[in-house]
Amino acid sequence: MVPCESKTDFGILVEGAQTGDRASLDRLVSLVEPKLRAHFLRMTLDVDLAADFTQETLLRMLRGLGRLQNAESFWPWLFRIAGNLLNDHYRRNGRNVTTRFSAIEPQNLDDCLRDESLRPETGVFRCEMRAMVRNAISTLKEKPRRVLAMRCYENMSYEQIGTHVGCSDLAARTTFSRAKKSIEHYLKSHGIKGV
Repeated sequence: MVPCESKTDFGILVEGAQTGDRASLDRLVSLVEPKLRAHFLRMTLDVDLAADFTQETLLRMLRGLGRLQNAESFWPWLFRIAGNLLNDHYRRNGRNVTTRFSAIEPQNLDDCLRDESLRPETGVFRCEMRAMVRNAISTLKEKPRRVLAMRCYENMSYEQIGTHVGCSDLAARTTFSRAKKSIEHYLKSHGIKGV
């Protein structure tokens, strides 16, 4: 779950930020912000909402950083803050609020063909497949989408997912399996066989 830097490096940055070292705090925020934004984007499928949640999480992180007792537990602590924000949002607004995932990264033929490492037909195929998978994910309800994103993008264990979502690790495993089957069914129904 920790990007680029080792856990020890984050521990040093957290400890530095807790003692008031401005350079450590700036570095910590610069490393955390893109990971949070990507996490919220996968969870909400809404660019503006992801930006709002990212800012709110960073604000809560800054307010609570001094109370974090173990710098090595920074990431689980931060993702608990993020999870609580999401849970509050879905509790207030309903769990089935969705946005078409394809609206997040509109891909057109020109974008695909600009990738010089791909032959034109390969680039077009990849763009079409990405769009299909995004559309399949957008059909999932909020909880299966969250579980799928945490497992596939955050590489969380089922136990960690269960903690964040508020269920057992067995329930997280089952939800993940059902989400995968739903995506497979969607792709097959749109002519993609053998997934």
